[in-house]
Amino acid sequence: MGLENKEAPSAEGIAPAAKTRKKFSAVYIGGGAFIQGIPARDLSKKEWDALSKEKQQALKDQGIVEVN
Repeated sequence: MGLENKEAPSAEGIAPAAKTRKKFSAVYIGGGAFIQGIPARDLSKKEWDALSKEKQQALKDQGIVEVN
């Protein structure tokens, strides 16, 4: 038997990125800044959803949390 040409496996059968589910994250980027009553750390989806829309917006507008 001779040496076979081994190629990298094809991407066939792998779901395109657009079809994969993106994991939620609310990442603390505040560098010490905070809003009273909200932990100055990364927040879980459950914690984020428990905040009012106003507090969520304030965290984003003030550059304390980055959400994706």
